[in-house]
Amino acid sequence: MRRLILVLLFFSALWAEDFMLGHQFKDENFYFPPIPAQMTQAEFDLLSQDSGLKEMLYAAVVPGYMHFVAQEETVGYVLLGTRLASYTTMIASYAIASNELSQLSGSTKVAFDVALLVAVGSYLFDYIAGEYTLNAKQNALRYHYGKTASTLSFDGNRLSFSHTF
Repeated sequence: MRRLILVLLFFSALWAEDFMLGHQFKDENFYFPPIPAQMTQAEFDLLSQDSGLKEMLYAAVVPGYMHFVAQEETVGYVLLGTRLASYTTMIASYAIASNELSQLSGSTKVAFDVALLVAVGSYLFDYIAGEYTLNAKQNALRYHYGKTASTLSFDGNRLSFSHTF
C-alpha cells in the first residue's frame, strides 16, 4: 500500500503543471485591450513584471536582480559589486584561516562575519527595496495611463485597461 501511494505521488508530481505558492494574478490567455500609442516598450515591460517566490530566489543567486527588473541599473550594479566584494572577503578570510591550519579566529573571524552580514544585508535590500521600487513604478505608470484610458475606446464587455496589468 505504501509503494502504491508513493508511485501515485510520484506520477502526480510528474503530471503537475505548475507549483505556485502564491495566487497567480496573470493569465496569458485573456483578451488584451489596445496599448496606448504613447506607451514605450520599456514601460510595457515594466508593467508586465511581477514579483514572487521565483524572483526572491533569483535575487538570492543574482546580486541586484530585483533592481535590474525594476530598471534601476545603477543600484543593481552597486549591489552586484557589494555582494561580489563580500563573497571575495569571505573566501579570502577562509583561505587565510585554512593556510594557518586553524579555525577562523581574530581578525579573519571578524572579516568573515562582516562580509556575511554585508552579503545578507545586500540581498535583503535588493529584494525589499527592489520590489518596492518596482511596485511604485508600476503604480505611477498605471496612474499615468489610467488617466488617459478614458480617452481611449475600449469595448465595454472586455477587461478594462486598469485590470490588465
